[in-house]
Amino acid sequence: MVFWTLCSDCSSPISRTGNDRSWRCIRCQRQARLNRLRALNEQRKSEAALARAAFTCLVCGKPLAAARSTRGFCSDACRQAAHRAV
Repeated sequence: MVFWTLCSDCSSPISRTGNDRSWRCIRCQRQARLNRLRALNEQRKSEAALARAAFTCLVCGKPLAAARSTRGFCSDACRQAAHRAV
């Protein structure tokens, strides 16, 4: 059974069947999905920034302003000192 109703966001007419769970048109569904993905990406970015803020140099212990999660040393001198100590 197909019936017509209005999109819950933009009020454009949409057709629904018995299996449809959405009350949104295709355009509004895509926009809602995009908004959810953008919010998720912002959350991941902020979590990654907090994790990077806690990095310290493995040799001298100074806090690092790391752009990557794999950075371990504050300078070339600390990096060389760590490799020479091995």
